[in-house]
Amino acid sequence: MGRRIENLHLFSARLQPDEVHRSLYSYPYQKYGFLGREDNLDDVLKYDAVQVQLLGITFDDIASKIEELFLSDESTFNGNPLVRKEYTHSPLCPWGDYCTVFPLDTSLKVTEIILFNGQREKEVNTFREAYPDLPVQVYRRLIDNDLAMVFSDLHPHLIRGHKFCEGFGTPYRVDPQRTVRYLGIPHTPLSFVNKVKLFAGIY
Repeated sequence: MGRRIENLHLFSARLQPDEVHRSLYSYPYQKYGFLGREDNLDDVLKYDAVQVQLLGITFDDIASKIEELFLSDESTFNGNPLVRKEYTHSPLCPWGDYCTVFPLDTSLKVTEIILFNGQREKEVNTFREAYPDLPVQVYRRLIDNDLAMVFSDLHPHLIRGHKFCEGFGTPYRVDPQRTVRYLGIPHTPLSFVNKVKLFAGIY
């Protein structure tokens, strides 16, 4: 569905490390970067690698389920109501190797999905009545109150290709534990013995 940037003439060069670093913290025309101001990329990658192992899943499991979400035409997913947001663009991968939408395509397409917490229907409905258009400025409040998760069409690539779930300081973060719950990803958490092995560095 997406386009490999190296196959596009206008975007043939991969970003250099310093350019990747800059693009992770800020992205043109977007309120949030891929990392929060206080986030460190290595710390985020290490943390999520451990969380995925503790849950007994893989990054590919997460990416595949998000792809399933975007392919669905239902009004709910895993019992959670959703809102599809249409834009004329989708962000370029900060590593410069992928974009879901062809850069010259200006047609509207679903590039974000807000998946609400179906277990907190009353609070969700109150929030949606207050902010019916769900502007990006309120995403942080949705996430901090566990009322929703925000998924991007770029997430499958970031997660599968770079094992990157975005930083703690952005509402676009795909926290592994929360994602398992919202998307209903089958998982078998590690046993106590294997958890000990994992933290001892021998698992």
